[in-house]
Amino acid sequence: MDIETPTLTIKDKKFFSSVNFSMAGENKTLWFSAPEKYAAHFLPDRLDAFFVGLLPVAMQHGEDIRLKGEVSEKLLYNVNSYLIPILGKVDSAYRKIAVTADRTTCRSIDSNQQKGAATGFSGGVDSFCAIAEHLPLPDMPSYELQTLLFNNVGAVSSNVFAEKFNLLKSIAEDLKVEFIPIDSNLNALIEIPFHMSHSLRNAACALFLQGLYKNYYYASGYAYENIRLAKSTDISSTDAIALHLLSTENLDIISSGSQYSRVQKTEIISGLEVAKNMLNVCIAPNRIDNCSVCWKCCRTLFTLELLGKQQEFENVFDMKKWKHARSWYVSEFILNPKKKTFPTTLEIQALAREKHHRFSLREKIMGQVAARTPQQVWDRMKSQ
Repeated sequence: MDIETPTLTIKDKKFFSSVNFSMAGENKTLWFSAPEKYAAHFLPDRLDAFFVGLLPVAMQHGEDIRLKGEVSEKLLYNVNSYLIPILGKVDSAYRKIAVTADRTTCRSIDSNQQKGAATGFSGGVDSFCAIAEHLPLPDMPSYELQTLLFNNVGAVSSNVFAEKFNLLKSIAEDLKVEFIPIDSNLNALIEIPFHMSHSLRNAACALFLQGLYKNYYYASGYAYENIRLAKSTDISSTDAIALHLLSTENLDIISSGSQYSRVQKTEIISGLEVAKNMLNVCIAPNRIDNCSVCWKCCRTLFTLELLGKQQEFENVFDMKKWKHARSWYVSEFILNPKKKTFPTTLEIQALAREKHHRFSLREKIMGQVAARTPQQVWDRMKSQ
């Protein structure tokens, strides 16, 4: 894969930067965009963001990368030496490749232009926990959050990207931080599923505006005790090991939140007033609110119930829908013997014991049924 030098254009109050790249004899383009006023924080001579964004594409196809321009030396070294072998251990879709560049640089930018830290923000538990950790930090200005990014790289449908950004931007106004939408066609280029490539996709967006902030927090979904370097169903299982390898001489990328369990994060964010009105954890496609019945909505609601905080979030969840879904969720994910080793299952079971919660006989029986029922049949039963 040959990746050309970036070009920059301004259109409709947005700036676009793109690279042409060739793979298997076919020419394609990768682009990123952000509001025009942030163009000064894009480093036009660096291929860092495009390199990281296209890394999963090249690795899946087993194509070495040649960067026909300049790349941060630290990033190139760490990806070649450490990150590529790590990715290969996580998923066989990541094949070993080598990356070369026409030029490398250790050149630092003017740090006076960089303002504190940034993090990606989707409205979920991990996102809000990152905010709770890093805002405010008046004695550590380089680590205090000043910027939130909302990235169009696969977490939400492009059909609702702008709508969800508009829904969430009031949070940034309340917190007095910048909220920047970063658009891209990256999702259309990466065939490796989102759950196995999201760290790379979002790191590419962070690198796109690396001239704006000194640190970038990636809110990890895995606690330290569950971090492992082995085949996985989610690339997050390696975040604490791998994410820092995507840093450059100008930007440190930090895995944030692994010191907490999911239950602890939920308890932390339950004390944030902005979360009570804007928490958004749903995985249902093409919607910007919480469906209140998917497994992520139910996991959050049941945890909040055990914490005695559920009613404080009635503005963001439909409690009538949750009432119907509750027993199905508890049976399938908490009392199902096949899922008894899942980290979040163990955490919630431990919280239930701590709170002296008693599961009903019906829920226990349904848990046994869930273990013996094909998933498609179970899903049909839930929908009736």
